[in-house]
Amino acid sequence: MPINPGHIGSFTFLDASAEKSSMTFNFGAITAASLPGFLTQFGALRTATDAISIGQLVGDMWTGDKTKYSNVVPTDKDAQRERKFLVVYEDDTTLALYRMEVPCADYALVDVFQGETDLVDLAQTAIAAFVTAFEALCRSPEGNAITVVSMRGVGRNT
Repeated sequence: MPINPGHIGSFTFLDASAEKSSMTFNFGAITAASLPGFLTQFGALRTATDAISIGQLVGDMWTGDKTKYSNVVPTDKDAQRERKFLVVYEDDTTLALYRMEVPCADYALVDVFQGETDLVDLAQTAIAAFVTAFEALCRSPEGNAITVVSMRGVGRNT
């Protein structure tokens, strides 16, 4: 059964050209009892995502809350919304594959790419922290736990 489509979150980044791009993700229902844990996981994912993006984190949103952080344009000219990490993740129950993109990907991370490919090394420290935080908080559109299968550097127009 699909989770409530209202259980979504997003992080929005500003690139060096003052263009915005967001990543959006699903998560399970939040109750009064689960709110503190959710906020911890949401904050961990935000921190881990910010660590792998060189864009300026300008805001986040989750059902019931929307926070604006900044309108400051990044000084790093490589912070471009078109440079993204494409995250492929799998529903742990249905085994269906889904995609999500992190804008303004920081390609300068040490050892981020595997050899001469665009595949991202999931064991690299900042990437591993992102994967851990993403898997802890996020759910598939069906509401099931997920596992990150791969990440790659891509170029996109949106």
